[in-house]
Amino acid sequence: MDIHIGKRIEEIAKKKRLTMQEIKDALGTGNRSPTYTYKKKSLPVDTLWRISEKMNHNFFADLHPVTVDETLADREELEKRYRQEKKLELAIRVEFPVSLVKDFSTFLMHANALGLKMGFKVGEAPAK
Repeated sequence: MDIHIGKRIEEIAKKKRLTMQEIKDALGTGNRSPTYTYKKKSLPVDTLWRISEKMNHNFFADLHPVTVDETLADREELEKRYRQEKKLELAIRVEFPVSLVKDFSTFLMHANALGLKMGFKVGEAPAK
């Protein structure tokens, strides 16, 4: 996944409705405009860490979402369980404003990856 971190910082600042002064404080730009930071494709780790803390957002998770790193043995064990054990299904409802649809797709990607890592199959409900 190729993320332009400056644009992501700008998106989060807008989403959180931060004032210009709050953004400047978080970015450590003093009285300068945050535009320079918004144009940066990448930032040093210490800078991004500070911004993450000030904006109360984990930009590192945006850069490296949860991934599945299972071994073949783990996958075989999981498939064995799915063949041998009774399975339960759960349908959930998720409500969110339309403006957060991009964030929701990221949420689903993370939920699916984490679910797979823990042995859950996450997907669409079967058609009735």
